[in-house]
Amino acid sequence: MWVHLKTDCIDSMRLNTFRSRTHAWFSTLLLLTLFYWWHWISNLFQLAWRNERYTHVLLVVPVSLALALLEGRAKGVRREPSPLVALAMVVAALAVRVAGTSMSAVPDLSRALAIASLVLCWLGLFSLFYGMRAFRQLSFPLLFLFLITPLPTVLLEKCIAGLQLASTACTEAFFRLAQVPVVRNGFVLSVPALDIEIGKECSGIRSSWMLFLCSLVLAHLYLPTLWTKIPFVLASIPLAIVKNAVRIFTLSMLGMHVDPSFLYGDLHRNGGILFFVLALAGLAVILLGLRRVEQSVRNYELIPSRPFPSKT
Repeated sequence: MWVHLKTDCIDSMRLNTFRSRTHAWFSTLLLLTLFYWWHWISNLFQLAWRNERYTHVLLVVPVSLALALLEGRAKGVRREPSPLVALAMVVAALAVRVAGTSMSAVPDLSRALAIASLVLCWLGLFSLFYGMRAFRQLSFPLLFLFLITPLPTVLLEKCIAGLQLASTACTEAFFRLAQVPVVRNGFVLSVPALDIEIGKECSGIRSSWMLFLCSLVLAHLYLPTLWTKIPFVLASIPLAIVKNAVRIFTLSMLGMHVDPSFLYGDLHRNGGILFFVLALAGLAVILLGLRRVEQSVRNYELIPSRPFPSKT
């Protein structure tokens, strides 16, 4: 018995040592990728820090890392290296990196390709040390990393224009529901004694990104089926538009009927978090509703079907 215990102890120590070496090599190579892509990483973080359109980038890596650690422990991820798949990913990453460098004439597209290649290289290194089985088990937090890729300006401007248009239409609808006379001219809404221009900075692009990221994480954690995850994530888009319209409508009504300073005061500058929390509450209500629907469907499937009684 003592021999068996000693053998088990030695095997456990060897396994722990092996895992420690795996983690150490993986971490070392990750640090090397940071050095190799450092120019684009620093460029991305400067962009995210200075431009509110890319603020969501700062949250992606911490959220992905936290989910990977929690799910890795819960699912008991095992190490089964996949060198061929890993090699293919790393080669593809380097090819995308070279392609991005060759497009220096278009800086935003070059930056997007460089960051996407960095994430692809990370995924390749993960496959090299932990394998495709672990990759499939942690597919969401790993693929979530691609969201640090900044959208090129052309695509981002189209998203902002779409949010402007939808927010303007939704705000106009709120004024009409409140029986406030309103005339719309492009992105300008004219109400009694006030003209409201919904510019690009009022499109709500930052909070829309945040709400979209929250919907992805919540769907992954609390909705097990794809047929509920997809509508839940898609629901974050109209919810972001309604949230933005409610904010514009509220500030406008307060400015007309209470104090004009509401149009440029603290609530205008710093009140976005309040309306974002309200949007999160709406997202939580949708989540609870979809979970109840899933539970009802599951219960219905568990009920055995009974044949119709035959006529005698």
